[in-house]
Formats: sequence, C-alpha cells, structure tokens
Amino acid sequence: RISSSPLSLISQCPGSWQHSPAMDNSRNGRRKDATAEVLDMLKENMRQMEEMEEEKLRMQLEHEEEKGRLEERMEELVDQFLEQKRELELKLETGKEDLDRLEKDKRQAKQEMAQMSKEKQDMAQRAEEVRAELARMSQEKAEQEKQLQDFRAECEQLARDREETQRSIVQLKAEAEAKFEQQQRALFQETASFRAKCEEMERDHEAELASKAREIAAERERLAAEKQELEMRMVDFRAECERRMQEDEQEMKRNMEGHRQQTERNMEEIAMQADMQREQLEQRMIEEKEQAEIEMQVLRETCERQMAMEKEDMAKGMERVQAEHRRLEAEKSDMLSQMEQTRAECDRVARERAEMERTAADFKVECELQMQEKEREITAMTRRIQAEAESTIEKEKHEAEQRLAEARRQSDLDMQKEFERMQQEHARFRDECERQMADEKSQMEQRTAGFYEECSKKVETNEKLLKEKTGKFNEERDKMAKEKAELSSKIEAFRKECQSQMQAEETAMKESMMVMQRDFEKKTAIQKKQMEKKLAEAADQMAQKATEFDVERQHLAEERVKMTRQMEDFKVKQDQEFKSQQAEARKKMAQLRDECQRQVAEENAAAEQRVREMREKTEAQLRMEQEITEHVKIVLRELPPLQTAMELGDLALLEDELWKWRGEELPERFGDCKGVVAAILKLAKERLLTWRGVDHTWKDILREVETLPGSNAVLTQQCQRLFRTLKEAQLTRMDLKRSDPQAVDKACQVLIAWQARAMTNSNRVHELIIRKAVTWPNLGTFDFTDLDICLRLVDRRQGDSEVFLSRIQNLVEDEDTAPKDFRALFSHVETMLFFLKYAKMEDLQKTHLEFGKQFNRLDRTVIRFLQAAEQDYPPGGELVHLSDDRNLLNPAIVNIVMQEIRNPKAGRRDGLGIFREIFYQWALSMQKKFNLLVLPHHTQVICLLAFKHFLDAMGQQPQNGAAGAGRIARTLIAQVGTGEGKSMIVAALAIYIVVALGKKAHVVVDDETLLERDFWTFKPLFDTFQAQTKTGKRKLTTILCVSEERMAAAGSKSSCLAARVDTEADICYCEAKHVQSFYASIARSEKRDFDGYRNRVLVLDEVDALVIDEEPNEAFVYPNEELCSLATHVAEALKQKLPPHAVEVVRSSQHPAANRVVSIMTSEWDKASKLVLGEEIVFSKDIGKYCSLKSGRANTRAWSLALECRNFQDGFSREILFQERLFVMSRPRVFRKYFAIVGLSGSIGSNPEKKFLQETYGAAFFEVPPFLKTCRGEAVFHEACPTPFGTAKKEVYVEASVQDQMQRIADVVFEARDRVPVLIIGKDRAFCEQLVEFLHLAARTQGLGRIASDIIRSLSRTLYETDPEQFKENLNRATMPVGGACGQEDGGGQGKSWRITVTDPRGGRGTDYRVDDPDVDTCGGLLLVPTVVPPSQRDWIQFLGRTARQDRRGQFCAVLCSADYQASMSKYSGSLGTGSMKTIEEILRWGDQDAVARVQACASLYNNGLRMNELCEEVFGKMPDVLREPSSRELLVDCCQRHRWMSVKEVDQAFARIPRLNPAAVPTEARDLGRPAEPPVSTQAGSIYTMPAGGPGGEAVRGSEPPRTVIFCLDSSASMMSRDTKTPYTRFEICVKSIRQILQNQVRDIDRVGVMTFGSTVTEIFPPMQKGPHRQQIEASVAGLRLDNRGGTCFYDAVVKCLRLLGQTDASGGRWLICLTDGDDLGSTRSNDRGQQVTSTLQAGGFTNLNMVMITVGALQVQNLQIIGSWVERVKAIGGTGQLLAEKDAGRIEMAFQVVAQILAAELGGAMEC
Repeated sequence: RISSSPLSLISQCPGSWQHSPAMDNSRNGRRKDATAEVLDMLKENMRQMEEMEEEKLRMQLEHEEEKGRLEERMEELVDQFLEQKRELELKLETGKEDLDRLEKDKRQAKQEMAQMSKEKQDMAQRAEEVRAELARMSQEKAEQEKQLQDFRAECEQLARDREETQRSIVQLKAEAEAKFEQQQRALFQETASFRAKCEEMERDHEAELASKAREIAAERERLAAEKQELEMRMVDFRAECERRMQEDEQEMKRNMEGHRQQTERNMEEIAMQADMQREQLEQRMIEEKEQAEIEMQVLRETCERQMAMEKEDMAKGMERVQAEHRRLEAEKSDMLSQMEQTRAECDRVARERAEMERTAADFKVECELQMQEKEREITAMTRRIQAEAESTIEKEKHEAEQRLAEARRQSDLDMQKEFERMQQEHARFRDECERQMADEKSQMEQRTAGFYEECSKKVETNEKLLKEKTGKFNEERDKMAKEKAELSSKIEAFRKECQSQMQAEETAMKESMMVMQRDFEKKTAIQKKQMEKKLAEAADQMAQKATEFDVERQHLAEERVKMTRQMEDFKVKQDQEFKSQQAEARKKMAQLRDECQRQVAEENAAAEQRVREMREKTEAQLRMEQEITEHVKIVLRELPPLQTAMELGDLALLEDELWKWRGEELPERFGDCKGVVAAILKLAKERLLTWRGVDHTWKDILREVETLPGSNAVLTQQCQRLFRTLKEAQLTRMDLKRSDPQAVDKACQVLIAWQARAMTNSNRVHELIIRKAVTWPNLGTFDFTDLDICLRLVDRRQGDSEVFLSRIQNLVEDEDTAPKDFRALFSHVETMLFFLKYAKMEDLQKTHLEFGKQFNRLDRTVIRFLQAAEQDYPPGGELVHLSDDRNLLNPAIVNIVMQEIRNPKAGRRDGLGIFREIFYQWALSMQKKFNLLVLPHHTQVICLLAFKHFLDAMGQQPQNGAAGAGRIARTLIAQVGTGEGKSMIVAALAIYIVVALGKKAHVVVDDETLLERDFWTFKPLFDTFQAQTKTGKRKLTTILCVSEERMAAAGSKSSCLAARVDTEADICYCEAKHVQSFYASIARSEKRDFDGYRNRVLVLDEVDALVIDEEPNEAFVYPNEELCSLATHVAEALKQKLPPHAVEVVRSSQHPAANRVVSIMTSEWDKASKLVLGEEIVFSKDIGKYCSLKSGRANTRAWSLALECRNFQDGFSREILFQERLFVMSRPRVFRKYFAIVGLSGSIGSNPEKKFLQETYGAAFFEVPPFLKTCRGEAVFHEACPTPFGTAKKEVYVEASVQDQMQRIADVVFEARDRVPVLIIGKDRAFCEQLVEFLHLAARTQGLGRIASDIIRSLSRTLYETDPEQFKENLNRATMPVGGACGQEDGGGQGKSWRITVTDPRGGRGTDYRVDDPDVDTCGGLLLVPTVVPPSQRDWIQFLGRTARQDRRGQFCAVLCSADYQASMSKYSGSLGTGSMKTIEEILRWGDQDAVARVQACASLYNNGLRMNELCEEVFGKMPDVLREPSSRELLVDCCQRHRWMSVKEVDQAFARIPRLNPAAVPTEARDLGRPAEPPVSTQAGSIYTMPAGGPGGEAVRGSEPPRTVIFCLDSSASMMSRDTKTPYTRFEICVKSIRQILQNQVRDIDRVGVMTFGSTVTEIFPPMQKGPHRQQIEASVAGLRLDNRGGTCFYDAVVKCLRLLGQTDASGGRWLICLTDGDDLGSTRSNDRGQQVTSTLQAGGFTNLNMVMITVGALQVQNLQIIGSWVERVKAIGGTGQLLAEKDAGRIEMAFQVVAQILAAELGGAMEC
C-alpha cells in the first residue's frame, strides 16, 4: 500500500540516487533506445492508419458498384414485366388452338368407333386362323418346337388385343364424356382467365410499385449498413492499433534486453571514462529529455483530440442510426398494412371467381357454332382491353422511372461530394504522418534486410530437410510399387480361378435349362386348350359391349342439345359482369398511380435527410478518433519504458523509470487513457516495493553466508531462506541476475556447501540437482523440503549405487524433466531396481503352488480359471528364462531378453497371446525412459490369465439374469497387496478388453491423485496399440475424467481430459461418480440406449465403490417446459407480493401439477430470499447470475429451485427453470449392467462385505500371493508382526482413560526410539495435537527438552492444510536417525536414536514411510503404534501396510483406550480384556457385525430402488410418449418422489396406473422386503397416490420407520433478553415459540426429544424421551424455560454434552442436534475453549446417522464460525445432514427455525428436492 509519492518512496532506499558515471551513461543509452523504439512504433501506427484510409476509398468504389447493380436489377424487372405480357398473349393464342383440337378429337372419336367394329370382325377371323394353325401343328410333328413358340407369342398377342379392346371401349366412352365437359369448362375458363389476366396485370403494376418502394427501403438499409460497417472498421482499426502497440512493446522489450546485455559487457570500459564525460552527458541528457517530452506532448495532444472527436462522432452516429431504424420500422409496418389490404381485395376477387366457376360447372358445352361465335367475341374484347391496359401501364411506368432516376442522381451527387471531402481530409492527415515518418525509413529498411537474411537461411535449412524427406518418400514409393506388383499377380490368379468356377456353373445351368424347356412344352399344350375357351367368351362380351355403346351415344346427343341452351344464358350474364369489373379496374389503377407519386416524393426527401445525417456523423467521428489517437500516441510514447522495466524484472531500471513519474497527479494530456496509466503506475510501485524486499533479503542472506556458519542447523536455516527468496523472486517476476549477475552461482555455491555437510556421500548428482533447481524458471510447488528429499534419495556411495546414480543423472540432465517430478521419478527407479534384484529368483512352479494353497476356499469357477492359467503358463514356459550369468543391466542382454518377451520359442505352445505384446511394449517404454529392464512378475501374469479366462467365459453365456446355478460369477475380484504392481495389471487388462475382446473399458480409481498418476504413466503404452473396426484398425482412444477446474488448467494435455465419460473412448480412467454420471447422461439423452453397457467392462482399482451400505439410489430431474412457464407466472405474482392464484394463467390452468407447482414455488421462494451471498451462493460473471457455492468454489452447473427463485428475485433471470424427478437410478444395478466387473483391491474386506458382493454382484474372489513369496533363495516376505514394548512388555495395551493411554504411549515410544523409528496413528486430528503436546512434555522430563521439537513431529491433516512445506519436512525426517548427544543428524554410528511421528487416520492410508537404514531392519523394522483399531478390515490392513514394505521388516504395538469402544461393548455385550491380539480380533468382529447391520438396514431401500430403476428404464426406453402426457408424467413424478415409502409390490401398483404400462411384464431381480420407511401423515393425505394404512390390499406393513432422536440446545444467556427481533418478543421467546411449533408439527409421537440450555452453566432441562407418552411433560418444560442472568456462554460444553447424550441413543432412525447461540463461547472448560472436545468427538467416527443444524445470531468471531463450520462439514462427510445458519440479524431467528422445520420435514420425505 503506497501512501506517499514515488519520489518519497524511492528516496527511502539508501543510496538509490547516488549514480555513478557508468550508470548515467547506461541510462542515457537506454533512453535513446527507448525513444527510437517508440518512434518506430508510431511510424507503424501511421502506416496502419494510411491503410485504413485506402480501405475507406475501396469501400466507396464498392458502393458505386452496388448502385450500378441495383440499376441493372431495375432494368431486369422491367424486362420481366414485358416478358410476362408476351406470355399472356401467347396463352390467348393457345386457347384458340385448344378449341380447334377439341373439334378434331370429336371427329377422330367417330372414326375410332367405326374402326373398332372392323377390329371386332378381324379378331373373329384371327380366332379361326388360330384354330386352323392348331390343327396343322398336331399334324406337323417335325416343326413342333418352332410352332409352339409362335403359338405362345400369338396367344399372348391375342390376350393383349383383348385387353386393349376392352380398355379402348372404356377409354372411348370416358374420352367422349371428358371432351364434352372439357369444351364447356374451356369456354368459361377462357372468360375467367381473361378476367384473371387483367387482375394479374393490375397486381403486377401494384407489385412493381411496391418493389420500387422496397428497393428504396433497401437502398436506405444499405446506406445504414455501410455506415455501421464504417463504424465497425473504426473499432477494428482501434483494436488493431492496440494489438500493434502490444507487439511493438514486446519487440522493444527484446531489443532493450539485447542492449542491456551489451551494456553490461562494456561496463568496465565505460566506468574508466565516466568521470571525464559525466557533466557533458548530464547536460545532453537533459536537453534530449526536454526535446523528447516536447515531441511526445505534441503527439499525445494530437492523438487525444482525434480520439475524442471520433468517439463523439460514433456516439452521435449510433443515435441517428437507431432513430433511422425506428422510422424504417414504422414505414415497414405501413407498407405491410397496405399489402394486407391489397391481399384482402385479391381474396375477394378470387372468391367471386370461384363462385363463377361453381356456376359454370353445371353446364356442358357441345355446340360448335356457339363456341366459334363466343371465341370471336372474346378475342376482340381481349385485344381491345389489352391494348388499353398496355398503354396505361407503359405511361405510368415511364413517369415512375423518371422520378426514381432523378432521386438517385441527386443522392449519388451528394454522396460523391461527401466522399471527396473525406478523401481530402484523410490526404492531409496522411501527408502529416509521412513527414513525421520520413526520417525512420532507412532504419526500417536495414532491419528488414537483416530479417530477410535470417529468413533465407531458414529457407535453405527447410529445403535440405525437404530433400531428405523426399528421398525417404521415394524409397517408400518403390516399396509400395513392388507390393502392388505382387498384389496384381495374386489378383490374376484369383481371376482365373473365378473363370473356371463360372464355366462349371454355366454347364450346370444349361442342363437345368433343358429340363425347364421340357416342362414348359407340357404346360404350353395345356394353356392352348384354355386359350381357345377364353377367346370364345371374349367374342360374346365384345358383341354385348357394342350394343351398350350405341345406347350411350344417343344419350350424349341429348346432353349436347341441353348444353347449347345453357351456354346462351351464361354468355349474357358473363358480359354484364365483365363490364362492371373493367370499370372497377380503371378506378384502382388511378388510385395506385397517385399513391406511387406520393411515395416517390417521400423517398426523395428521406434520402436527402440521410445524406445530411451521414455527413454530420462522419465529421464527428473523425474528430473523436483524432482525439483518441492523440491520447494513445502520448501513452505509447511514455509508458513502454516503464512496462519494459517491469517485464525484464530489472530493479534498477524500474527505479529509474518510476523517477520520471514522481508527480502525485497525472497530467491531463493522457485524457481518457488516464485510468490505464494510473493502474500501470500503481502496479509498478507495488512491484518496486516487493522487489526491494526480495533484493534486501537476498543480499542479507549472501552476506551472512560469506563465511559459512559452523552449525549445520544454522546453515540449513539460511539455505531455506535463500531458496524461499529465490521462489519469491520467480513469483514476482524479478530477475535476480540483473541486480546481481553472480546470483545463481552464489546460490549454487551456498546450497552445494550445505549439501556437502548434510549428506553422507556427496556426488555429482547432488550438484546437478541443485543447479537445475536453482536455474529452473518455474519451480511451482517444489520447495526446499522437496530439494532436501531428492538429495537424500541420491545420498549413496558412487561405487555401490553406480547403476542407480547413473539413471538418476540421465533423468536430471534431461531438459524436459522438471524439479517437481524428481521425487516420483527417483522412487520409480528405486522400485524398478528392487524388482530387478529379485527377478532371477522368481520360481514359476512355486508361484502356482502359492495360488493353489487357497483352492479349498475358492469358488469352483475361479479354480478352473487358475488351472487354465497354469496350462497357459506352465513351469518351463516362462515369459523369459533368466539364468544367473545374464546381466540384466547389460544393453546387449537386455535386447535379447526384450526379443524373448515378444517372440516365444518355436515348437512350444504359447498361451500368453496378446499379453506378450503388452509386456514387450511396456518394457520398451520403460527402457526408453529409465534405461532399465521391466519384467512382469509371475503373479501378475497368472492374475491376468485368470481374468482373461473369466472374460472369455462371460462371452459364452447369456447376459441377462443373475449369477446362479449353472452360471459363472458376473464379477471377479483379486486381492493384490500394496506395491505388487496392481496398476500394471489394470492397464494390461484394459488393453486386452479393447484389443482382444473388442469392448470398451471403464477403469475406476477412487483417488484423484492416483487416478492421474496411473493414467499418465500408462498413456504411452495405450498409444502403441490399435483397435479393430469394420473398416480396419485405428489407434486406441484414451480419456481421463477430471474436474472442470482441472480441465481448464490442463493446457496441452486437455485433448485427453474430459469432465464426463466419453461414450466413444476405448479406455476411460475415471472415478465412481463418473460412472454414475455416465448412466445419468444416458437417462437424460434422447436415444436412451440402456443396452450399451453390454459392450463395456468395469475395471476397479478398489472394491470400495461396490460396497454400498448407505444410500443405494439416486434420483434424476428433468425440465418441464409447461411447468417452467407456470412457475414463471407464479414467481411474477410472488415478486409483486400477490397470491399466486390471483394470476389468471395460474387460476385457469388445467395442468394436473398446477397445485404442486404453486405449493413448491411458494416454499422455495421464501428459502431463496434467505440464501446468504458469499456463503451459500455467489455471483458468477461468466453466466451473469447467482450459482451455488460448494467447498469455496462456484458450481455453475448445480441447480436448485431456490436458486432459480433468487435469480428471478434479483432480476438476473426472466424465467424459472422447473425440473421434476422422473427417474430413479439404483447404483448397484448400474454396476451390474456392465458386461463384466473385474476388480483388484488391496483388501477385499470382511466376510459380511464379501457376502454382500456375492449376493449383489455375483462376485467371486481369489488372492494374488506376494511377489517375494514366489522367490527362491534369500528373498523373504515380511508381515507386520506384534511386538511387546513398554514396561509391561505387551503387544496390545488397553487403558481406561485417554490420560492413561497417552502415558502408556510415551512409555512404549521412548523405549522403542532408541532402536527404531516410531509411527503413531491417532484416532483423529484433535487427539494427535494433544498427544504431540503430551510427548513434548514427556521428552523434557527425560532430558530431551532441547531437541524435543525435533524428536516429536506431527503429520496431522491440520499441519498439511496450514503448512504443507513443514508437513513434507516432517514426513522426510520421520525415518531419519537423530544423534543422541547433540541433536544433529548422523548418517551412522553407534549413538543412533530415532524420531517419533504422530499422524491421524489419513496418514495410515496411502502414505509411504521409507526406511533405508539396515540397522532398523535388524531391530525389527519401523514400529507402528495404533491408538485405535478401525472397525473395517480393509482399513486395518492399510494401517499395517505402513510398515513391512518391500523386503523390509515391520512391527506394531497397539495402545487402545476402552472409552473409545464403550458403545460397541454395550451394544454387543463384549469386552476388550486386558489387552492381547484377541482384543483386535474382537474389535474387527464388532466392525463386521456393524457392516451386517448397515447392509441389512438398506436392503429394503436397495430392492425398492432396483425395481424403480427397472420400471423407469422401461418407460424411458420403450414408452417415451408417456413423458409427453401431463397426467401420465405426473403419475411418474409421484412414484419417483414417494418410492422410499413404498414396497416393491406398491411400486408395481403405482406404475400400473400409468397408461399402457404393465409392470408384471417387466422382469425383476428385486425382492419385496416391505417399505423402507413409513410416510408422514401429511404426505399420505396430500399426495396423488394414497396408500392404505395397512399397505396394499389391507396387508400389514412388514417394515416401519424407526424413531428419531432430536435434541434442542438453546442459548439462555442474558443477551437473549434483547428485543431486536422486529417483533413484540425477545430473542429467547422467539426461540421457545419456534421450538414448540416444531415439536407439534415435525416431531412424531414415536420420536424422542430432549432440551438443553446453556449460559454460565449447562442445564439439562430433560433428557431424550418419547414424545407420545410424555407430551404434557415436554410441553410444560419447554413453556417454562427461563433465562440465566449470571453471564457467560458455555456453548462448546453444551454441544459436547448433547453429543454424549446422542451417542447413548439408537441411531437407526437418525440423531438430530439443533443448536442456537447469539454470541461467542465464554466460560467453557479450558480443554474445550476452542471446541476441541467437540471436534475430537466428531472425528472419532463413532457416530452414525448424525445430523446437525447450528444457528448463530449476531456477529461472531471468524475463528468461532470456522470451528462451527468444520463440525457441520464433518457431519456431512460421514453422510449426515449438516447446515450452518449464520444470521447476523436477530429478526431472522424465526426464519432460521423455519429452515429447521423444513429440513426435518424433508428428512421424513415431506418436501421435494428438485
């Protein structure tokens, strides 16, 4: 924060302005360079402005061309009118020709009738000839075949003739009738056609006038568009200028860097001449500075004036454009109304014409004389009217064209003058710029020449590379030519083979044709006899039809006479109507002519007005742009040197530049740019202060270590400060080398000196690591502790660890390896070398024996898989044979082994298949990266083969139904120990699934860090394989699912990342939540392909995701457009403080969900107003509205109805998005939908969990033996073994209290630390902190006070969150020795002692405690001291896995507290005893029983959700139309809302009410175990589907909801007497009133309720008791609550007591704690003054089904709010409902209790969560 001027700030630095002559000379050179760069930049800007002027000229030319095109279009329209006129004349002529054709057709019909009688005789004669021919054919046997063919043809012709005759008779009759009707219609149509043509001509004239009007409007719009385009180009020009300025600034920075380097090299020479030239240079500098300021001032003023003028012109122009737009809209509406009137007139005429056509349709025209007479009359009339219309239209057209041409000429003249004036102004401006830039051209040409030379060199290099690539391409082309020739020969051979096959088929076909010919001859003889009979029948029919035709002809003659009379009447009527229409047409033409003249005059006036407005706007815009340009010029001239100093990180240069800006106020010459300049100056001043601090610290440290301290601890501390300063310089972008050129070398020297002291075996790798860390540009999270850890990892003797150090050196020297990756890479190399050490000791036969030891407890199918794996990978058929003489570090041997991996020996059966290629590619990848051989263990190979046979067997059985008799397991899970290569098995299995099975793999790893590590580790392996498709092969597509925040920060890796599971990805690494969201995306999509899982396999890294013992179901919500509109209307009413039913739309709505929407919206509207900004919601600028706040992050994708209402209330949205529950997903069922599930887990779990997996997923299990158990010789596998420690020498201790437990822990650990390092696992964070303090005190009593803080170190989660660097340091030193006498670290010797590390349960999982000292292994290994045994078998195995890792020994000694297990002992009537291994077994047995209870508790809900999921899939997948029917959709919503209160049978009954859905036809795997919970009475009465009290059909309900326990903890201190509640009541009275309402409405009779108050003391009003029997007692006690006036607020003690009471109650129905306090805690016990006891109680993990609502009133301290918030988050973490209602206003106490009531109602199901 800068509180004084820059001059005063700079003067605070001693010696800041005592310049040497060398510094003055350097500063003078920098100013010259900066001035030159600014002038170059201005020159470039001027050139760009000149280009913009040229662009404007080009736009004027385009305008002229557009005007010409419009005139051509006008001429085309005139030509089209003339063409249409000619077409009308042709149609009249065509009408005459049609009349002639009718007469000809009549005569032709008579001729055809005469001809038909002749054809009848010919047919009879032809029949006689056929009979004679048949007789001859019977006599002429030799010509039988030919005559038969001729006879068949004749028969077919006769049939066609007969049919043709019949058709001709029918057609002649129809044609006669049609011709008579057509003649009659033609006459009337010609009359109507002429009338229509006249009307068409009239409409065409009107259309032409309208078209002209539209063209004028289009011209107006085009001019407006040109104006807008000019404005946009000006904006683009301004943006281009800014971009150019940025580029020039960057170029200037680079040039200044080069000048600075040159200056530094010549510094010594300049210093020798500085004294003589100092005075002269100072004088010259002052003169140049004044001259530069004058020039920059002139440019700045010019730019500011121009920019201001342009800005003002643009604003005025925008207003005029908007006004013009509104006027054009008005004109458009007027023209549209006129067009509507014209269209109505045309419709009326069309109706009259239709009426005439209906009248004329009653007549038929036949008389030729009348038709000819009418034709002559119509022709004469048409010619007369046509001539009159043409003359009138031609005259009006000529007049309109003249007026329009005159208007255009005037507009063009005005525009031309305006553009000429603009050109003159731009020419003057361009000349001025050219004069300023003339002096700079020579410099630009020189730079351009240099750039051309550099480009030429690059082109030559590229040409050489191109030639090389061309040579390679030619070689490849020759190779392809050879392959093409081989392919041609193969094609030729194939063609010959096809020809031979075709010849054989042709011979067979000929034989078949002979047989068919004989059959045809037989059939022909039969058909001949039938044809003779049919010919005779046809002759009789023809005679009969000829008679009927004569009768019809007489009837037609009579009709002809009748039509003649009718035609005469029609002619008289038509003449009268035609005359009236002609007069009306003349009248309309006159009106249109007047209207056209008026519109032309209006358009001329409007065009003149637009020209004037455009001229004024252009002038104003030019003035504004000039002012802005002047301001920009000034900024560009003065700011770049300052910005350059900041970008270069040069402290001295920044001080010099800030000296120029020492004034307190900015000059007015910056104009509108003043804000930008002020912001940059503020940033520069802040950075100057920061850099001075960094520079001061840096120099102090270097000064202190000029003589290295004698104490190693002091030197370590100084190095830590030095490294932190280095990182701070990086973060603030300060270049230390500019302040101190030797900075890097000095830092390296100090760190290397420290390393030489701190490390035992200094080597070359140490120095490389230090230098890379110091010189790396961006260290990120890499700190001094990481550096220390990396250095100690390589602290080895050169001779003993040559291989390890050489590989590490290669990694460090790799330019792409960042320091933050060192630690993981070094550990990876160490692990690889460990496995190589035992690679030759592996025994395949022993491996199979280890697998066989578990056969007696395995499923028969799993045994079969393992036996098949043994056949595929038998002893003697190893992947590679490793003899003792093979050196696996020799590159030649490694290459041989790599080939053996890929290519099996000839003559042997190879059962590995594709796994060989997988192992080879993985080994090749590791060889390239680490130069080490990686081989799979025999255990890994056998495990993969077992999974292979399992998946192959799954493909051979049906995919529906559960696992049962005759079916194999659907899930196979292998238990693989930590460090046994589980990740490799998972990756290889995923590749096999995709490449060999052709399916997709979803790999689930439920730890985000491990997920990313495994994916990027095996990504190169995945990229080497291809998947088979229908068209060929393609590379595998792999995706990693991460959070959206992680995707945004991914950068170049984002192509492999996704926020959701990609349906097209072959291998997808994700978490369990992504698998569920994948199913949700299918349910929400349009396709809803639920069968797509059959092509996917689920691969689990741990089985935790499958064990579901809490909430197994999840509901999906969908938007409803109708209800969204209805909800929006309700929101509008609520916003106006009106009742929702007062709105007409709501009141009249017939939607079945209308009442539900009103009820929910009213409730959520109140909740929305209570949402706390910054705590529950936050405003997002990206989406422009509120979004939910979760874990401190804004979640823009989260939805809630309350959030929608809040956005509507504050005006951030105009409509409500209303969503409904329409789908229920069963998580276990989603997992079961996969083709198969394969899992690998460090621990499968307890027997109850195994049983759950077997029943739910059809799971089978097997264990993979540890790698070391399969090795021969010295390899030994160690397990953590119990070891007696302490004075009592016991393996397990059980103490009565926490104090006794801590004392016993001190006794054990201080004895053990003399031999081995000690790791203590506490039960929670609070216990760990207390234990660390206790051990510090105990250490002091043993004389270790001076080094107590070093010996006792914490690794709690609290330390990790507050000080990550210290956490890493403690973890690094946890297993390092401490010298017993002086407290200094010692690499060896007899005086070793070890540290004691205390961690919480998080440190008992996944954290590696590395032990390298062989003395520790001799003494039994790392000692683990658990203070609590977790109830889960998996967690206990994880605890023990912290010791006895790889081939190291491990031991443990448990120290427990019986108070932690009091609830379990009471529940199961057990005892911990005095302490032994049976104690641990008993605790684990209790955990198994708890697991059974949890699984059984959710069994009914699981089956209920399973049935809901099945039926929802049926509706969405096969009956999507149901979702579009409001009534059916409402029934589905009701089912999804209330399924928790229905049994499986009731679910079927509810779904049966949906039309066309038969639940009985949908197969199910669910079992009916009754209702998961009983619905509240209010819900039963108010819902759509009301279930009977006894269940469906009067059956008794088998399940009932257990009672809840609710405790109210109320503040009764004196402050609660305040009457600031905005009501007549005090704070305390409001609380009592609200509690009484909740007890009456939300607490059931079966529930237990208790009340406690706190003030100076904690008072238990009454303990938890059942409400029903004690209703009167409870109500009296609550009504009689009184305040405590003694002072004090023992809030924390009250919460502890409430938790203890809840811990003694049954948790099956849920335990609720509702607390309210109006102030900070004051008076709790010292051990609980910060809520420590509450925190430890919650973190102990003994509470299940705990829910907590904390209400605070008033302004509490932030620290206390954080403590209370942590309790709420803890409750949420264990699956309960947690909420903190921080109300600053006492008037909101009642609202807070309303939220409590709603939460309790929702917990019973009384509220819908949309």
